[in-house]
Amino acid sequence: MTTTPVHAFVHLRSEGVSVLLDCTRGRLPALAHWGADLGEVSAADALRLVEGGVHPIPQNIADEPVRVALLPESWTGWAGRPGLSGSRGGRDWSPRFTTTALTVAGRAVESPGGDATVVAGGCALVEVAAVDDVARLRLLLLVELLPGGVLRSRARVTNLAATAYQLDDLVLAYPVPPVTRELLDLSGRWGRERSPQRRGFTVGVHLREGRRGRTGADAATVLHAGTPGFGFAQGEVWGGAHRMERQPHPLRRTLGHGRAGRRRRGAAAPR
Repeated sequence: MTTTPVHAFVHLRSEGVSVLLDCTRGRLPALAHWGADLGEVSAADALRLVEGGVHPIPQNIADEPVRVALLPESWTGWAGRPGLSGSRGGRDWSPRFTTTALTVAGRAVESPGGDATVVAGGCALVEVAAVDDVARLRLLLLVELLPGGVLRSRARVTNLAATAYQLDDLVLAYPVPPVTRELLDLSGRWGRERSPQRRGFTVGVHLREGRRGRTGADAATVLHAGTPGFGFAQGEVWGGAHRMERQPHPLRRTLGHGRAGRRRRGAAAPR
């Protein structure tokens, strides 16, 4: 396992779906593409995709383009909800992780320096290890493309210090493209469970919570974001669901300067 900052792209493909992870310059991985199959991708292609996704800088935000990783970090200028929330009595509340190891399908990816390379694969598990030596935290991100094009992710944080770290929240972010203008999830009541409901993908947070200790007739169950009027025979849609033991709360957020994302603990797939 390498101990130098990771500098590579990872391209996974399965049944018409491509996932391109930007793991360059020792930063946490970001989803540069999550959607239709891209075909063969070179390092130059991957770099152009990343550069094409850089948003212009309007007034009243950070002076540098904000890169949103799978685990969004406040130090980047991200003004939304951070992926990791917690502190040591008010300290170490904004960690800055550096990736130290990358494995794809069980094989370590070396970062000898120079230009980033593309690690290509089909269905595979990607493991990214990262550390913040100041905050004394270690992070492990697991991203796996499954048969059928389902993308599954998990995160684990470890306290490396002798003092306690209060972990308040640990969530991952899947960005969706600007063509997604409509949200669909489920609601209902006894006798009419899982009724679909739609709404616009507007500024703010759409949050669904369940506090019964189990799912209910009005459970969200799934969350979809897609082109207006998407259905079984038309449009593009990115769908997700969560699998977890604690209280579920799938949500989606759009910031006023146009950043959009869906926050998940679990699996999702574009269609």
